[in-house]
Amino acid sequence: MLNENKFVSANNTIGEEGHPILWDVTSGDQLRTFNITYGNNRVIAMCKQHNKNAFLIASQNGRSDPCIDLFSADHPDPIKTQTIEGKGVERLTSVGGNRFVVSFWKTADLWDISSGQRLKTFEGHSLRIQDIVYLPDQRSIATASSDNTVKVWPIPNNLLDNNDIENQQTGG
Repeated sequence: MLNENKFVSANNTIGEEGHPILWDVTSGDQLRTFNITYGNNRVIAMCKQHNKNAFLIASQNGRSDPCIDLFSADHPDPIKTQTIEGKGVERLTSVGGNRFVVSFWKTADLWDISSGQRLKTFEGHSLRIQDIVYLPDQRSIATASSDNTVKVWPIPNNLLDNNDIENQQTGG
């Protein structure tokens, strides 16, 4: 859900490229189709950016590294694109500002979309990570795994976006 009136869905069709679509919840109308960076990729995961009219899309095809596109709901083309190393992105969550976390099987990586840098890898599950959530008040992420565990991973202050820390301290 992007906001109370709009949501974004992936339009993955077998054998075709994925196109995220913005929908009006009230009318059911399609408002916009978004252009992922590599048009032959399949949309794998998406998430809303905290406190913004923006969202992240993870896409990949079998021959390339995953691509993360940052979109504003107001424009069909990405604001920023980041290709990340690895195969098999499964989950994606925004960590405010320019940071996001993706899961690869049993690990989760914190990335900065502005610099293109992997900032930290969270390891410790014995089976696939099924979900990731950002806990802004705790400045941490939680991962739920098929190994029947939930782990809470603190994010060091030096790895959080400075704007996000200021917003949390002022209640913004």
